[in-house]
Amino acid sequence: MKRLAAWAISAGLTLPLARLAGEGGARRDSDGRVRVGAPSAPHEFCTAGAPTLTRLATARHPLPPSGRGFSRLMLATITIWALAAALLTASPALAEPGGTVVAFGDSITKGFPNPWPDDLEARLQERFAKVGFTVINAGIPGNRLLSGVALNPDGLSRFSRDALDRNGVKFIILLEGINDIGQSDIDHAAGAGIPDIAASIIAADRLLIAEAHARHVKIFGGTLTPFTGIAYPGYFSPAGEAQRQAVNRWIRSGDSGFDAVIDFDAALRDPADPTKLRPQYDSGDHLHPNATGEAAMAAVIDLALFQ
Repeated sequence: MKRLAAWAISAGLTLPLARLAGEGGARRDSDGRVRVGAPSAPHEFCTAGAPTLTRLATARHPLPPSGRGFSRLMLATITIWALAAALLTASPALAEPGGTVVAFGDSITKGFPNPWPDDLEARLQERFAKVGFTVINAGIPGNRLLSGVALNPDGLSRFSRDALDRNGVKFIILLEGINDIGQSDIDHAAGAGIPDIAASIIAADRLLIAEAHARHVKIFGGTLTPFTGIAYPGYFSPAGEAQRQAVNRWIRSGDSGFDAVIDFDAALRDPADPTKLRPQYDSGDHLHPNATGEAAMAAVIDLALFQ
């Protein structure tokens, strides 16, 4: 992984990574690493390696004091991580008798640094050891529900591939939309953007709920977590926070159509300021939870939902 990361990050290129994946395919080995390319000379992505790459990037090329923009190295790092996540979500998984649970979302689901889906799987295996569950992490960093790019397609278009088509899928946990809100604020500043992003997210969620139910799959709605104070320029605004609150009110309502609600927002928010993450759960960027926060997200999920 170090050899590939060093080459790709220093070069700032993304096309060779896609070419590597196409040449030899992708596979997950028993040590938890994803390997792409020919078996004789694999290039490795470690599923827990993205935070390490992020720390490497920010250590060598920190954000400028003004806070404007990402360095070329940081953007290359994010692209590498997104590609690795995409390879993971596309790989097949064997279904346990209890069924497959798909955690569908963005970088908050992918995990900084210990994914909450991993903690959920551990809890399920402990509670239902005789039955067994498979939990698939279908989180992709930077993912948005409504719009995407080639290596990071929008949630609407990838939902069937990454969630409904997984072996033995019985349950989906949907936690997506915060990047749509944050990017919409950036787009508005540039004279573009969606006027009412909350309504668009809700409409998209309704489509995903209908698709899941048509396949007899239960889908649980995760409330969007706090992001006040986020360091990414233009990502947060009071208007964006109002949109997040509007989406969460709908998710919590009895009219959403979700089979259940998982209140990640309530689990992570600061009682002193509910628009912010609890300090003990904050990774430092005021958007992504740390390991303690990820564990709190898994702990708030009622395991009775999977019986």
